[in-house]
Amino acid sequence: MDDVSNSGTENECELDTEFIANESAEGGHRRRWRWKRSSASYSAAPRDRGYVVYVCMVLAGAGFLFPWSSYITAIDYFFFLYRRDFPQVSVAIPMTYLVSTWIFTGVNVSLVTAVPLHARIGLGYVLFLLSLIAIPFIDLMVHSCVLSIHAAYYLTIFSIAVVGVGSGVQQSSYYGLAGMLPPRYPQAVMVGESVATSIVSITRVITKSSTTSERFGAIAFFVVSVFFILVCVGCQQIIRSSSFVKSHTLQCRQSSEHDKGGGEMERVSDGEEEAGDQLKLLPVDTKQSSVKAKIKAGLLLRWGVVVEIWQLLVAVFVSFFLTLLLFPGLVSLVQYCPTGDWTPILLVAVFNVPELIAKWVALLPLRWSSTGLMTGALLRFLLVPPILLLVSPSPSQPVISSGTLVWAILLVALLGFSSGYFGSLPMIVFSRQVKNAQHLELAGTIMTYSLLTGLMLGSVLAYSLTPLTSIASHSPCSSNVTELFNSCSPNATYL
Repeated sequence: MDDVSNSGTENECELDTEFIANESAEGGHRRRWRWKRSSASYSAAPRDRGYVVYVCMVLAGAGFLFPWSSYITAIDYFFFLYRRDFPQVSVAIPMTYLVSTWIFTGVNVSLVTAVPLHARIGLGYVLFLLSLIAIPFIDLMVHSCVLSIHAAYYLTIFSIAVVGVGSGVQQSSYYGLAGMLPPRYPQAVMVGESVATSIVSITRVITKSSTTSERFGAIAFFVVSVFFILVCVGCQQIIRSSSFVKSHTLQCRQSSEHDKGGGEMERVSDGEEEAGDQLKLLPVDTKQSSVKAKIKAGLLLRWGVVVEIWQLLVAVFVSFFLTLLLFPGLVSLVQYCPTGDWTPILLVAVFNVPELIAKWVALLPLRWSSTGLMTGALLRFLLVPPILLLVSPSPSQPVISSGTLVWAILLVALLGFSSGYFGSLPMIVFSRQVKNAQHLELAGTIMTYSLLTGLMLGSVLAYSLTPLTSIASHSPCSSNVTELFNSCSPNATYL
């Protein structure tokens, strides 16, 4: 099994383009050739001066996760607002987001060659801004007795679904873009995701502690999130106009036709190629008039990429499946009365900080085989029973006593660290497993789709597990909790 490493020289897309030239030969056999471009046919790639593009990719990674993190970190606000009529809100929000993200990532896989990369990214930012701005307006309309609490809840669920659409389109696009850049840039996107969760946690703590009003603290929190997305929009413009990015993406998208540059042909024996490589190298004949033939060629191309990276696909799927199975839904139900409604915010921070540390640890020059990464991800299943026992049979009377947060903190910290490490390494090293540089964007999109499939299925299973925790009987520790909305109707229609 080939080893993959998170150290090494920068991936310059190899400057070699492979293709199959099908020629008539005696006996009707195909000849397989490799077209080798001379590096002299390319001008020297510009450098990322001042690491401007790197910083922008970190912010971009933070940007497509920031809206989702904002909703999750404000789960105390949503639970406080909707808990009486919709007690499963803490798992309904992540499930809605991830299902919509998964669906539209699949759409993005289909449209990756049809819609320009930066158009997809721009659409994501538009959807993010609309969704984040919606929350303060929903709050205002509920307080003005324009919306019932039921209508507000469904609008909130719809807004998180809109965030999922934006993430599905944008996240895979950014990983596809990063896959065409040197290896440190996919890592920058992963670090950006953890930076997002850390920044969001700090922002939530500040906005919540700066006012005694749950309402105004939440509104201020979402306003800060809107400003951060605007900063990310500016960074995207820098990335789009960068000569460094343009050079690398151009090299990765060079046509494989041998008459478009200087070089030489060399014979490749059939023994040098595996079945997966043969599928990978089959070119799509753009002159085919048959839609069926084009679809078949596209499926063969994608299958060839999957064959090359299947163990990394399994590793990233399992890692994120287990994460969303347990976090934030079940973890947010842990009760500890001395900290009251700060408990879910505290545990979110306990998860986010080790996850961020793990993504930096992933930069250490350690060599992992694809099998090793897959095995490490599978071992995380051992965390499921103890974390489930933190909230079972009910959050107020768990098997593992809620008289202390020590066990919850240790288990959630381990969950966060293992998620950050075994979730980020496959996304960092997958580009070294793809032999044809032209397929890096597609491989990045497929890896992201596997990641999101794990997230989506994990959240759906977490939603199905909530009856096991008797969530309907869950009640806040505090006995003097005041309802936010109780003046619109005498029968509490508006709470």
